[in-house]
Amino acid sequence: MDKYSAVDLFAGAGGLSLGFLQTEKYTVEAFVENNVFARETYIKNHPNVDDYENVIGLDYSQLLKNAKKIDVVIGGPPCQGFSNANRQRNQLINMNNQLVKEYVRAVCELKPKAFVMENVKMLKSDVHVFYYTDDDAESGIIDKYSIELNDIFLDLLAEKYCSAELFDACTDLELLMNSKLSDKSFTILNNLHRYIKNQDKFKKTYLKYSKELKAICDDLKSNTEPSVPEIIRRNYSQLSKEIKKYGETFDSENLISELTMAIPIQQMVRNIAELTDKKIHFELDFSKGMKAKVKSYSVSDYIKKILSSPEYNYKIAEGVLNAAEFGAPQKRQRFVLIGVKDAGDIDVTLPKGTFTKDNFRTVKDAIGDLESVPVHYDVKDSPAAVEIIKHKIGSLQADLRDFNTINNHITTNTREVALKRFSVLKQGQNFHDLNPELKENTYTDTARTQNTIYQRLKYDEPSGTVLNVRKSMWIHPTIDRAISIREAARLQTFPDSYIFYGKKDAQYQQIGNAVPPILGKAIAEKIAEMLEKLE
Repeated sequence: MDKYSAVDLFAGAGGLSLGFLQTEKYTVEAFVENNVFARETYIKNHPNVDDYENVIGLDYSQLLKNAKKIDVVIGGPPCQGFSNANRQRNQLINMNNQLVKEYVRAVCELKPKAFVMENVKMLKSDVHVFYYTDDDAESGIIDKYSIELNDIFLDLLAEKYCSAELFDACTDLELLMNSKLSDKSFTILNNLHRYIKNQDKFKKTYLKYSKELKAICDDLKSNTEPSVPEIIRRNYSQLSKEIKKYGETFDSENLISELTMAIPIQQMVRNIAELTDKKIHFELDFSKGMKAKVKSYSVSDYIKKILSSPEYNYKIAEGVLNAAEFGAPQKRQRFVLIGVKDAGDIDVTLPKGTFTKDNFRTVKDAIGDLESVPVHYDVKDSPAAVEIIKHKIGSLQADLRDFNTINNHITTNTREVALKRFSVLKQGQNFHDLNPELKENTYTDTARTQNTIYQRLKYDEPSGTVLNVRKSMWIHPTIDRAISIREAARLQTFPDSYIFYGKKDAQYQQIGNAVPPILGKAIAEKIAEMLEKLE
C-alpha cells in the first residue's frame, strides 16, 4: 500500500511530523515554518522535505505541483485566548488567531482526505475568539456558515480615570486620535510609570532617558493645540512641566500624579487606534469606566462550521488528549481536532491512550540514564560520546537512546544566587517553598509567581507540561542544575538522534513548543486506521 502524504503547517521543530513518520505509514511532502531556528532544526532532521516560510498567502496550487498530492494536513496554528485580566497592556487584540484562518484556508484549498489540528487545551472554550471586522462583513462568511456572533466588552479605561469631559472627548474619535503620542514617547513614559512605587528605580529610569525626555516634552507640547481634546491638552501641558521640574528637584509627587493620569488615558487612546486600524467593529460603552463593545465568534465554531459544511464535508472529532496517557513522561494536555473527508458511516474518533495513573511513565524513565553524562554550557561544545545501552525492550529509554552521542545536553550556567535556591529545594518543591530571603531581588510580585518556577522535578512522576524550561528554571531531580536541552527533549519523547539547532534559548523554546512525537504517532495511527476503511 502506498504511504499517505502529509503537509505540516506551523511545523516548529517537527514533533508532529516525526510522530507521523514513526508510524511508517506516511511521507511528509512539505512543511511551513517561519522561525529561522526551528526551520534549521526541521530541515536538518528531515532533509528531503519541501520547505516554505509563511502560510500567509501561500499558493497551495504551487505546493501541489511539487508534492503532487496531499492526503493529510497537520499542524498547530498559534491561538491567543481573550482575557481582560491577563492581556498584555501594549496590545488590546492579539491577531495571531488569524493564523487559524490560514490553516482552514489550507484545508479548503488542498481538500485532503483528513486533517489534524493541535492546540492549547482551552481552544474550544469561549475565550478563544475572532473579532468581527470589515473583512468579515464584506465576505459574508458569518451568514454563509451560520456562525454565531457574541458581544464581548474590552476594558479601555478604569472608572477612576473617567469623567464626563473625557467621555465627551471620545465622541470625536478623529480628534481623540490626534492626542496619540509616538511609540517611542509612550514606551519611555510607560517605563517611568512602572517604577512610581520604587523611587530609586524611578530616578534611575529618569536619568537613563533624560535626553529622550526633553524630546518628549516637545512631543507633549505639540499635543496642546486645539486639535487635541482639552482635557488631554491640560494633562500633557502639566506633565511636560513636571518632567522638567523633577530633573531639578527630584521631588516626584507631582510628576507621579500626572503620569498616573496620562498613561492610562494614552493606553486607552492607543487601544481605540488599534481597533480602528484592525478594522474591528466596535462601540464605546461608558456604563462602568470605558469599554469597547465588539462582536466576536468562537475559533472552534468557525473551524467546525466551515469544514463540516456540505461544501467540504469533513466529519469532525475533537477533545483534549493527555500525553501521559500515550506514554509520554509528561502531563501535557492539548486540544486535538481531526476531520475525515466524505467519511460516510465511519466513526471518526480521537485515539485513546493505553497508560493510566497506575503506570504513567516518569521523569526517571526518560532521563535517569543521563545522570552520569556530563553537561555542557555552550551550544558550540562537542556532544558527549556514549554507548547505546541495551535497555529493556518496550521501555522509554530503549526508544529514546538510539544514538551513540548525546547531543544538546546543554544547560544554563547558573548564577550563585540561583544555585543557592537549587540546593534547598527538594523534589516536587518550587519557588514558593523558598525562605523569604531567597526570594529577594527576583520577581516583581513573588506571591503571584507560577508554581512551575524553580520547580525541582520528581523522579517517580511524570513532569508537568514542558514549556521553555530554561525560563521556568526547572531543576534536575537529584543534581543542583537546570534541566538540559536534551533532558527537556527526552521529556517530550524526542529520540537522541533528533538534534536541535540554534541559540540555546531557541533550542529550549523549540522543544517547549513541540508536539510530543509519541502523541503525534498515536494520532497518526488513528488517522491511518480511518483512512484505510475508506479505501
